[in-house]
Amino acid sequence: INAEYMGSIRMGFLINQLVLNQRHLLFIGNAGSGKTSCALTELKKNFSNSKRSFITICMSSQTSASQIQRIIESKVEKRGRKQHFGPSLGKKGVVFIDDINMPEKDQFEAQPPIELLRQWMDYGGWYDIDSSDKKLKQIEDISFLSTMSPPSSGRQTISIRYLRHYNAIWVDQYEKKTLQSMFKNILTWSLGNAETPYSESVIQGIGKITDATIDVYLDLFKEQSLRPTPTKSHYAFNFRDLTKVFQGICRSTALAVKREEDLIKLWAHECLRVFSDRLVNIPDREVFSKILKANMKADLGKDWESIITTDPLIFGNYLPCVYPDDNKTKEPYKDIYCEITDLGALKALAESCLAKYNETHKSTLEIVLFVAAIEHVSQLLRIVTLPRGHALLVGVGGSGRKSLTTLATFIGKFNLFAIDSSKKYKIIEWHNDMKTLLMKTGIENTPTIFFLNDTQIRSDLFLEDLNNLLSMGEIPNLFSKQEGKEGKNDSMSKLKDSFQNMFKRQPTSEDEILEVLRENSKTKLHVVLSMSPTGDQLRHRLRMFPSLINSTTINWFLAWPEEALRSVALQYLTDVEGIDTEREGIVSLCVDMQERVRLLTEKYKDEMHFYYYVTPTSYRDLLKIFKKLLAEKRKTFIDGIKTYETGLEELIKTEQVVTQMRACLIELEPKQKKRKMKTPPILLMP
Repeated sequence: INAEYMGSIRMGFLINQLVLNQRHLLFIGNAGSGKTSCALTELKKNFSNSKRSFITICMSSQTSASQIQRIIESKVEKRGRKQHFGPSLGKKGVVFIDDINMPEKDQFEAQPPIELLRQWMDYGGWYDIDSSDKKLKQIEDISFLSTMSPPSSGRQTISIRYLRHYNAIWVDQYEKKTLQSMFKNILTWSLGNAETPYSESVIQGIGKITDATIDVYLDLFKEQSLRPTPTKSHYAFNFRDLTKVFQGICRSTALAVKREEDLIKLWAHECLRVFSDRLVNIPDREVFSKILKANMKADLGKDWESIITTDPLIFGNYLPCVYPDDNKTKEPYKDIYCEITDLGALKALAESCLAKYNETHKSTLEIVLFVAAIEHVSQLLRIVTLPRGHALLVGVGGSGRKSLTTLATFIGKFNLFAIDSSKKYKIIEWHNDMKTLLMKTGIENTPTIFFLNDTQIRSDLFLEDLNNLLSMGEIPNLFSKQEGKEGKNDSMSKLKDSFQNMFKRQPTSEDEILEVLRENSKTKLHVVLSMSPTGDQLRHRLRMFPSLINSTTINWFLAWPEEALRSVALQYLTDVEGIDTEREGIVSLCVDMQERVRLLTEKYKDEMHFYYYVTPTSYRDLLKIFKKLLAEKRKTFIDGIKTYETGLEELIKTEQVVTQMRACLIELEPKQKKRKMKTPPILLMP
């Protein structure tokens, strides 16, 4: 949904007036100000026809000059004159570049991709990097439309020599009135055109819900503890986060949201999922909770306790909870996004799916489904069931990111795709896997979750491709037309065969195949990235690859609560025999040890300014070591007892043998005396 407002109309007018007349245009503004969305909307509207075409390039810190050159050259054709290239004959082209100031500077303080583009603007072309003579290639009939954010945290100051070629326009942030008008119209249109009409009280609550959401969003910037810092660089809330809240509200149906109170519950849930789930600790989440409750009271006139009656607050479409006429004897509605109030039924569903998964797969999942784990499964399912929903899971080792993603994939009936994690896995294998993945989602229309752990990222080139995949839905030049000519594995031919098998017709052009692949992948592919907060790597990657924040929903895995620690300990110690009376005490001791060590690490951080992470893996190791030591000690004692018993048995046997021998000697003694008397005395020599 693209809602027009005064600023977008101005931007559209400038694009048409300048770019149509071969003038280069640069929009500058803060993240979330609508630069990219307005530009793409206008390009798709007026620059994709028989006279004009456009290509999109998304830059990151690792974008190179050769990448930019090859992307543009792959979209142009040879003209009549030698070494002259341009869009298809009779067309004029637009190159749209997003985040143009992202490439890192080299040792000479230059940005090679920018210098390449400046060379074209100064001389009309660049040198051929694939031929030995390095002749100048002239690129004709193209113009540039670019966007950038002000220089900060990974974004560079671009050269004035390049900037002088642009008409630079500053884009202001959305005003509050604009946001209110925009999102109220979107909600009114979405809820008002539903197949099943909403009640009057729900329709009347749209305005208040809109105001409350915007007030919560604006209050985040006023709170000191929720501002971005080096350790909380992802606290950069912007317009995209606001749209995710309304996107979640638009998933509702009149069957589940019957009263204004139901709409308020849904609104609170979406705010928690978008804003609170990314916060890194409990104090920050408590601050947000206060903001949410205050705005609920001020804008909606409701107290949190009177509306939210279940803790935790969970919505989902995987557990039927809405019945016709509220009659639970009837068959419930399926695939309805609604509140899940029966946590027992939710846990039973998760355990049932876990058991089915372990029965049908060789690699089983060893998960303890405590409440926090089930919450994460629900949150992940909410993300991947949204159009273009991608997730960034952040947690320390052993927090369950991979296992819970696998379970969520099974519950949501997605196909799970993962790459090889061996050391031999290089960029060639990565590109081959990406081709397979995009063919599955783009041509075969298979709903797929691509799970990638940070330990599998062998090179920043992986993240460069992911940055493009998240922002544009494709990896530039992945399906290259040049492969077949060079005698390599012709992936384009495979793509054509898959297209023909799927659609039962021949594609009109290679561009049609790539367009279908790109649009289908945007809806069928969901990327789930799993990263650890330890060290500086996460902060560095979020700064260098902006789509990791802008195009994903962040879910931060906090330390396990006491209930989780207790559940895991009970699960591990259930099969240990002989400790029925001591089991509860041992569990409490393990939980206490973990919590006390965690508190000590916080004190260590405050005093020494150094992080030491106590992970769930260390807690499980504690339980495993206890079971191992208990088994070893028991074996030692049992072996000692067996040795003692064996020695005792041998002594008893020996005593019995001695007794028998003594009895035998007693019996033989009279006979011995008789024989002695019969024997003549021996004469002794003097």
